[in-house]
Amino acid sequence: MLLNGMEILMILLSGVNIPISRFPTFLKYLSQIFPLSHLMEGLNLIIQDKISMAIPYIVSEIGLLIMYFLLGQFIIKFLERKARHIGNIDLY
Repeated sequence: MLLNGMEILMILLSGVNIPISRFPTFLKYLSQIFPLSHLMEGLNLIIQDKISMAIPYIVSEIGLLIMYFLLGQFIIKFLERKARHIGNIDLY
């Protein structure tokens, strides 16, 4: 249930249905947390044939991808070490 709520919040605030430019100021800042908003801005620029302006968005998405991958690897290794130490894989 929590993840479904986060998914709905991300879709609403990312500019998929409503452009971010129409949001109030505090929602504009909040929408920048979600990677999907950067992706949508980059895709809108690509569709408008402004590919050179979309490059920063593409680079930031690749950077986020690498960061999330490394964070996931760290968490998996940490939990694996903890499970081996305890002797039980049912941690959480």
